[in-house]
Amino acid sequence: LMPSAQLESLLSQMVQGDPEQIRQAEEALTPALSTPAFMLDLLTRLTQSQAAHVRQLAAVLLRRRIGSHWRKLGAANTNRIKATLLQVLATEPEGAVVRSVAALCASAARHAMSKGGWPELLSCVLEGSRSPTTAHRLVAMTLIASLLESDEVTEHLRPHFVLLKDLLAAALQDAQLDVARGALKALSAWTPSLGTEQDAASLLRPLVPLVLGLGARALGESDSLGDDETITLVCSLMDDLLEQDGAVQPAQVSPIADYALAAAASTSLELEPRRAALHLCACLVGTRRRAVVKQKLLPAMLARLFEVCSSGGIGAPDDDDDDESKVYKMAAQVFETVAELVPSKHVMPLLLELVATHAPSPDPARRRAVLLILAVTAAGCAEAFAKELPRLMPVVYAGCEAPEPQVREAACLAIGLFAQSLHPEILEHYERVLPHLFEVLADARGEVQGRACYAIEAFCEHLGSDIQPFLAPLLERLTTLLQHTAERPTQERCVSAIAAVAVGAKKAFADYFD
Repeated sequence: LMPSAQLESLLSQMVQGDPEQIRQAEEALTPALSTPAFMLDLLTRLTQSQAAHVRQLAAVLLRRRIGSHWRKLGAANTNRIKATLLQVLATEPEGAVVRSVAALCASAARHAMSKGGWPELLSCVLEGSRSPTTAHRLVAMTLIASLLESDEVTEHLRPHFVLLKDLLAAALQDAQLDVARGALKALSAWTPSLGTEQDAASLLRPLVPLVLGLGARALGESDSLGDDETITLVCSLMDDLLEQDGAVQPAQVSPIADYALAAAASTSLELEPRRAALHLCACLVGTRRRAVVKQKLLPAMLARLFEVCSSGGIGAPDDDDDDESKVYKMAAQVFETVAELVPSKHVMPLLLELVATHAPSPDPARRRAVLLILAVTAAGCAEAFAKELPRLMPVVYAGCEAPEPQVREAACLAIGLFAQSLHPEILEHYERVLPHLFEVLADARGEVQGRACYAIEAFCEHLGSDIQPFLAPLLERLTTLLQHTAERPTQERCVSAIAAVAVGAKKAFADYFD
């Protein structure tokens, strides 16, 4: 339909041209793409072009249009396409092109398998997965992953599910990490299709130890290229498996917890795998909390999470957006999940133990972690917290007096969240809370000032007439801060705090309108 040289030029122009050249190439290709015969021209470029970017684009365009033209191509041409695609998979040297061709195979399989099947495709997968050549095994995993992303193809493969499980089991233990990682991706694509408890138990459950084994291997080889990706994939897959009824048996909960906590604590990893590991911890509590409690995993889990929450030091005051800061905040969020989902009778004694152990620490990161954890767990354990306020508030006051601004900020956050979740009990402590907040308002750091304003807003909104002895110094400090700060977030917090004071003071506030 189109001369080979012209098509080669247009495809290259689509990838490497400037915007005007791309527009011209699209205009030239659009009419041809609506013609079934043009699929064969693209197939020729896929097999004969010397440029990898041209071969890849040819595969992408074929994938986009093959479905609408499949029936019109006729048996001879569709057989030619199927045979050619399998040949390309066996010989293509470029990984990006292989992935595009695998996706094209999945698209073609949707139509080919509904018309009598494509047995050669499954043979290609089997031969590739058992090949002594690493590249062939990797291609097989890439192809399996692409096929399993299609619900229609997955259903056609159902008679071969046991075989697929065995192939993936072998690949997860492959000596080459790339192949094992490919098996993870294939398993991730397969998992959503196994919705019944019977499927999950027979097909997924036997693979859980192998997935954890691969994750442990990647974690133990932290200097190897790609380990971060493998660990992230393992954690994400374990999230999905925990959501599947029957996929994870109770005996596997403890190994999953150990792995997730080890990955979360590994400072040699980048942010993303540690984030995924902490998310897995939260997912484990959310989906298997009874097993976590029954197997007495919670004490060790919270102790190790505390180490993550306090790791890396507190850094400079302006380093709140570095990776370690993000990790400690995510670890605190797992504590919040635990407090929300696990009965407080199991959680509160462990929190009090952490407070007793680490609140006196000379390490400011540990003192900040204590305050942050108290802040985020108060709502989930509100009744138990209210009873323990006489024991906890001195820890918060000490945080307000700490020399480190990050610790003072965490103390203000704790007061604010206590005020939201623990009233009226927290209001009984107003005579000590407000003077401490006055002192923190004088902090030179905008973030601390803003957090103190937030605490005042949350606390004073419910205080009522007890606020009157503090009304004058409160308003004096807030108006002074409002007049002298140039930071917009702090100004907004300050105005909100003044409004809350007005709500709490009611008629007494009228004397301050002038």
